[in-house]
Amino acid sequence: MTKVIISIGSNLGDRHQYLQFAVDQIAALPKSLISKISSIYETAPQTFLDQPSFFNAIIELETELEPEELLTALRRIEHLANRERKVVNGPRTLDLDIIIFGESTVENDDLQLPHPRAHLRQFVLIPWLELDAAAQLGELGLVANINAGLADQGVAKLTELRLA
Repeated sequence: MTKVIISIGSNLGDRHQYLQFAVDQIAALPKSLISKISSIYETAPQTFLDQPSFFNAIIELETELEPEELLTALRRIEHLANRERKVVNGPRTLDLDIIIFGESTVENDDLQLPHPRAHLRQFVLIPWLELDAAAQLGELGLVANINAGLADQGVAKLTELRLA
């Protein structure tokens, strides 16, 4: 089994329900087991600013799937959640990104591992640190050190909402 970190996010419709849908669908994947789920965090949009705020969380998954198999499954889940890819970094019902896949590095048109922009995104780093204070992001090092070097991006923990 390989440990995988998956970022989940939503900023359209019932954001909490879309995140829970993602958890439920990922939990049903073959040869896979969710080992940890972070709290939900609300995050201001980062690049395309004219859109609602996001709900984000991190899932730690143990899987026997290959990276490309997992990516295909995650895209299917996004499709089931009516994800539309009209605007880059625009509003979406569900966004699922593989952040790390064990120690694997992948570089192709469909998948880059570790995720090439994870080190710039507190909505990934902060919930990941909640799950693992000693987390490493490939050659970039400790997630805690990477996060400490970033300016505040408006990531706030939502204590009243949970994912199961």
